[in-house]
Amino acid sequence: MTKSNLSQLMLIKIKYKSVIGLTIPIALFPIDELISAVKDLILILQKVFPLLNDRMMKEKLNELGKHITIENVSSEVIFELIKELFNEIRKHKGLKLIEVDMEDLQLMVKFY
Repeated sequence: MTKSNLSQLMLIKIKYKSVIGLTIPIALFPIDELISAVKDLILILQKVFPLLNDRMMKEKLNELGKHITIENVSSEVIFELIKELFNEIRKHKGLKLIEVDMEDLQLMVKFY
């Protein structure tokens, strides 16, 4: 799927007592770039501080291992999965992620 088929905006719409309405557009491209940049930074830090990275990964995997079994997981794989999940959500243009309608307050988060 090409980038043009992905949602480019996330809109957060807030209405309070039908008097105050606020729409906040959030561009999704910078978030995609941020995920890639953090992944690259982690890869550089792994090369510079390999022992520190191994110790941190072991601690986190031991903590996660109490709940699920994980083998051969690297930070690169984790960031690839995060990016893949983000792009899967973006494939669904018009997806309402959140829609809350209370007495005085309405909230909606939608992808465009």
